Amino acid sequence: MTGGATVAIASLWPVDDPIAALTSMVVPAWWFQSRLAPDVALTTLQRELRTGTWKRLLLREEQLKVLPNSVAENIGGAQEYLWNLPDEEFESESSWACFRCHGR
Repeated sequence: MTGGATVAIASLWPVDDPIAALTSMVVPAWWFQSRLAPDVALTTLQRELRTGTWKRLLLREEQLKVLPNSVAENIGGAQEYLWNLPDEEFESESSWACFRCHGR
């Protein structure tokens, strides 16, 4: 890894904004708040996307409260947008299989 990073999550091909937003919110939140390893967090997210149960992964109110206000507002707005997407939005392999975790 470069710049001292021990883990990097990268896309294998161009991705749509909703999947990029969801991944960039959920994986770091689990990593920092739940101490879930990044590779496990990403695999869990991918499973939830495949099965259509991903909406339960959005940050809860108590998780948003521990974030700086500006961050919580941005994430809250993004989550509202994501919540209104149909459950089938990420069922396609091209949406959920696009990310890989490198390092650990």
